[in-house]
Amino acid sequence: MKAQLAALILSSGSLFAEAKPAKVNLISSTIPTAAIVEQLADKCPNVGVTRSEEANYSLEVAGGDRTNPHGNRLFEFTLFNSKGDVVFTTRTRQLHNAVKDLCSYINK
Repeated sequence: MKAQLAALILSSGSLFAEAKPAKVNLISSTIPTAAIVEQLADKCPNVGVTRSEEANYSLEVAGGDRTNPHGNRLFEFTLFNSKGDVVFTTRTRQLHNAVKDLCSYINK
């Protein structure tokens, strides 16, 4: 009986820990789509990139060039909900940090 209860608790805990799948429409990017998809697959496997307008979110990505006065690269992500409202932005020096921030927002 104890083993069955423990198995039930463990299996239900993993159900709650998984984030729901989301689709992101990449509307514009100065970074290759493959680089963004690769980072998402690593940091946020429940988020997929699509060209469908029926996606949960739309994403605008800018940067990758040496865009600040110190010569560092900046990556800027702007996320829109399905109504077109800006719901999240981030600006980081590393692409993987921008993707990590994006995933944290989507999975909250």
